[in-house]
Order: sequence, then C-alpha cells, then structure tokens
Amino acid sequence: MAMSLTGGLDGRMIMAWANPAPGALPCYTFGGAYRACADVKIARRIAMLCGQSHQTIAVRADFLANFPSLAEKAVFISDGAMDVTGAVELYANRIARQIAPVRLTGNYGSEILRGNVAFRPRKLTETLLEPEFAQSVRTAGATYQAERNGHPLSFIAFKQVPWHHYARLASNNRNLRFAHLISTTISSR
Repeated sequence: MAMSLTGGLDGRMIMAWANPAPGALPCYTFGGAYRACADVKIARRIAMLCGQSHQTIAVRADFLANFPSLAEKAVFISDGAMDVTGAVELYANRIARQIAPVRLTGNYGSEILRGNVAFRPRKLTETLLEPEFAQSVRTAGATYQAERNGHPLSFIAFKQVPWHHYARLASNNRNLRFAHLISTTISSR
C-alpha cells in the first residue's frame, strides 16, 4: 500500500492517525512536468515529517502521445460522468500502481471538515441571454438555493459530493475493477 498524499487536510489527518513506522508507507503526489506545485511541496514535507519516502508522479511527454486513448477511456469507464480531464488521473494512476497496488488517499476532507462548498452559482448579466434562457438560469439558481436549505454538512455530504465529485469516484472505481479484471484474466492463463 502507498499513500497518495496531497496537501489536503484529509491526507494530513490520515498520516497523523496512521502513524506508520519510518519508511513503512511510501507516499506519492501527482505533479506537473515543469516544477513542483504547492501540493507537491506540502506533500513532500508531510512525508518527511512522518519519516516516509516521497515520490512525485509527473506528467511526462508520453502523456500527450497517449492522450486520445486515455481521454476516451476516462469518459467510457465513468459512463460519461467524467470528461477528458480524467485522462491525466488515469495516466498517473498507472504509474502509481508500480509503486504499490493499493492506493490510500483522502477525499473531501476540506469539504466535510471545513464546510467548503465547491460550487456557488453567480448572478449573470441577464441582458446577454435570450429571455427564455435567462428564466431557466433564474430557476436553476432558485432550485440550487432551495437544495442548500438545511444543515450545511448534509448539503455537502449528500448533495455536493455526489453531484459534483461523482465523476472522479466513478472513474477510479471502474478503473480499479477494470485493472483487477485484467490482472485476474492474465493470472488465470
């Protein structure tokens, strides 16, 4: 098992709670091709403070060569919930499986623990819109606001996460089942 460590609150909590022996839980972070982003810098520091190794999984030139098939797979395995931006995660997860077959990660920690709402509709200049469409935009805003009534944590856990974050979860779950199916098929031969 390895920890897919980001600078997020949930990853930090997992590392603090797990309290792994030094060197027992390799850590990695997905990064860009040119420099270490804040996420990578924070993850490196967390791994170091916890006595763990850290690797940055960077997007390399072969990503662009494989982008069309990765993009198609991202859309396919998520049943259309994920768009082509899921290609980079598929790419990075392939490399991550070489570090360890099991990925431990945190998701939605800041949303749940800090009450971060990811999507907030904004007012538009309605004169730019056709009247019928402007009415639909107003109706959508009112509907969204009505859905936010109630406890903020309930909204985040039971509405925001399934509505706005489902695509990544669906993609990861289907990708894992797909990888398991392939490895089972190959090992049974």
